[in-house]
Amino acid sequence: MRFSGAAAGYARFRPGYPEALVDWVVAESAVREGDRVVDVGCGTGILTRMLARRGFDVVGIDPNEDMLAVEFPYRTVALVFQIRPNQVRTS
Repeated sequence: MRFSGAAAGYARFRPGYPEALVDWVVAESAVREGDRVVDVGCGTGILTRMLARRGFDVVGIDPNEDMLAVEFPYRTVALVFQIRPNQVRTS
């Protein structure tokens, strides 16, 4: 896999997305707080956490076990995890 062995560095140095961009995507998609959304190719969960903080029930999918393990050790199956708004770290 492309990021195998590099997940920790990716998580540490990969910048996040602008809040305004995520706000725009949410507005254009017409999803509402509490809706379930899927983050395909979620990696370490940068966008996943941003969506969960907005009140969405997020399911993340990624083929790279290393990437998922960085932030989501509690995932329910190997390549898929679910995060609810009350599970998001604030720091």
